[in-house]
Amino acid sequence: MLLENLSRLNREKEDDSQAIYAILAVFDNYANVDEEYCLLIVKKCDLFSKLFHLMQTQRNLDENKMYSAEVMSIYIQIGAEDVITSWVDCLGIEKSLKLIMVYENHIVFTTEENEYLSNLVNIIANGLMTRTAKNKLSLSTRAIPILLEFINKKKLLKQSALKCLDIGLNQNRDSCFKLVEEGGLKIIFSAFMKGKAKRRYKENQTEVEEYLVSIILNLFINLRDVPFKRLLSKFNNKGFEKIDRLVELHIKYMNKTENVTSKSFKNEKFQSKASDDQ
Repeated sequence: MLLENLSRLNREKEDDSQAIYAILAVFDNYANVDEEYCLLIVKKCDLFSKLFHLMQTQRNLDENKMYSAEVMSIYIQIGAEDVITSWVDCLGIEKSLKLIMVYENHIVFTTEENEYLSNLVNIIANGLMTRTAKNKLSLSTRAIPILLEFINKKKLLKQSALKCLDIGLNQNRDSCFKLVEEGGLKIIFSAFMKGKAKRRYKENQTEVEEYLVSIILNLFINLRDVPFKRLLSKFNNKGFEKIDRLVELHIKYMNKTENVTSKSFKNEKFQSKASDDQ
């Protein structure tokens, strides 16, 4: 009943807009009160389709569009796999990516845009942790190409796309093959060879490197035959520069680990001495 009323409300009117926000708040509260309600609400109310409709038909990023993404993110995060299956069945991966694509050429995000996009990315990332969504990723004709496009453009959405690919390729052989078919090896290794994060786009270099190494690891684990040989050949060309890059990363993070271990040991000695003095 509540969601049916959404289509009757005019978002351009202040009172109707507030009513939409109040309806979204009800579904937000349902999820936070009892997680078991999630599947019942999703199924009975066709929740995801209604939320996608709200986001797709509202051109400007208002509070209701932002709240719709937040509510969907909550249901995906705390819901069981059946909830995520409902999201997948209504083309959740493709629709979420399409909403993100609006911002792919932006040089900077506002605070509101950043919050909205973070929720959309979390929706995809949490969804892709399930087998159902992983299977859908490999079957989708657009999902992996769009993620690769975000990475290739080297802009604000690059790190988010790497995060989603990292999760999506884990224990997912078909999607690994799909990435190779879509020309993804060139894009992934181009990003892998970049030694510095782009401050302009506020990249976290440690996270970017973690995602890339994990993606390459999953490719080695899952690929076979010709695609595997294509992957292996990447390490043989250009004077083995990619092996040099691997060694560079190994040394970098080994030193970080040793520094943390050393600091931890010194703290333990200090605490032990302080205890003895007492």
